[in-house]
This record gives sequence, C-alpha cells and structure tokens, in this order.
Amino acid sequence: MARHKVEPKNKLTKIIAKKVQRKLNAKKEHNNIWRMSGFFGLIGFSVVVPLAFFIWLGTYLDKTHPVAFSWTMAGILLGLITGGFNAWKWVKKEDDQIEKDK
Repeated sequence: MARHKVEPKNKLTKIIAKKVQRKLNAKKEHNNIWRMSGFFGLIGFSVVVPLAFFIWLGTYLDKTHPVAFSWTMAGILLGLITGGFNAWKWVKKEDDQIEKDK
C-alpha cells in the first residue's frame, strides 16, 4: 500500500509531523556507525571490567595466599568466562529487541 504525504495545514501539525518523521527515520537507521560503535563499546566494557577485577583479585590472592597454582591465571580464566557471559547476555537482549521491533 502506497503512503501519501499529507501537507500539514497549521504550524503545530507541521512541528508534530516533523518530529514523527524524525522518530521514524531514527528507528530505520539501526546500523549507523555511532550506534554500532556504542554497542561494541558496551560489549567491550562488559568483558573488560570483570576481567580486570578478577586479575586484581588473583594478584592479591597470589601475594596473600600463595598456593601451588596461580590465582592470577585462575582470575584471568574466571574473568574471561564472566565477561563472555555478560557480552552474550547483552547481545541476546539486543537481538531479541530487534526481532521484537520487526
């Protein structure tokens, strides 16, 4: 079905029509560079923060509670697992939202 543009008659309807059109255009532009860079920034942040925390915790435990294995290496592994899980949850949530909007 073709949509016809209706020319607004007064100033208020022109303003409303302009805002509605801007909102519709913003919904269509899901793949712009700023949105994608923000998305990757959030994913990176959700991986880096747990990784840094568990590395810090591992080095602290290596200094205070020495054992036969490296707490730091265990912290790296646990940080990567936690960060990967966080990133996976975030991507899944965004994907579900995109599917819902379609």
